[in-house]
Amino acid sequence: MKLFSPDTIEEAVELKSRLGSGARVLSGGQSLVPLLRQRLAQPDALISLGRIAGLADIRVNGGASIGAMTTVRAIEVSPELRKVAPILPLACSSVASVHVRTMGTIGGNLCHAEVGSDPPQALLLLDAQVDAVSARGHRGISIHDFVQGYFTSVLDDDEIVTGFSFTAPSPSARFSYKKYSLRAMDLAIAAVGVGVDFVGDRCEWLRIAVGGVGPRPVRARQAEADWHGCPLNDLTRNAGGLGEDVAREVEPSLSDVFGSEGYRRRLVRAGVKQAIESLAASYAEEVG
Repeated sequence: MKLFSPDTIEEAVELKSRLGSGARVLSGGQSLVPLLRQRLAQPDALISLGRIAGLADIRVNGGASIGAMTTVRAIEVSPELRKVAPILPLACSSVASVHVRTMGTIGGNLCHAEVGSDPPQALLLLDAQVDAVSARGHRGISIHDFVQGYFTSVLDDDEIVTGFSFTAPSPSARFSYKKYSLRAMDLAIAAVGVGVDFVGDRCEWLRIAVGGVGPRPVRARQAEADWHGCPLNDLTRNAGGLGEDVAREVEPSLSDVFGSEGYRRRLVRAGVKQAIESLAASYAEEVG
């Protein structure tokens, strides 16, 4: 197996175009290196992005642009991101251990497409766009389309992810992230991200993303539409009903040693209910 360490993204793209599916892109290595050690992945070559300048930048201006080589820890502690999109640092703080977050990158995390990963739920709530490049040019990919299934993304063999971008939600938006796992550093058995924004006594913005329960993380768009505009008191009183609607929509299909489909369905219901109740209570307390 050969290791390439290009100095520019252009060099990396040329290598990926020439080597195709025989080459794997190496970013933080927290997912790929264990697979290599266990011989579960045996590529002909590795293309390391570690020497390419600019791929670990965080730029905030009416939204955010985050390089694919930005570490999960850098996102977690970024004061700028905590202001414009607090859900992303919140979700990143749930990833494994501090060591893994310090080494692992946001690009590697998403491209690995492992069930139960935390950042995808936050990126779904933010309607993020994935930026990819190949010898054919640049391509923007909606985060909603990026993960296709277990360990499978929509990337072509010659494409490399360079970063992510999104428009900042309203400053008054509130977020919650509920993760259920055996240990804090484990992947989620089920994870629920919720974003709300209240105008007066009504919920005028609602987003719900669920991961860990099937082949790919998903948004509960129908439930979002059905409960949009709901009065605050009704939303709080019927938070369990919203949780039931979300669980029915996302249809948990994963059943393994960590939990059955039914168990994951109950976790989704509980996660949505707890998130809505806590966010609504926080808003009610603030407005008095």
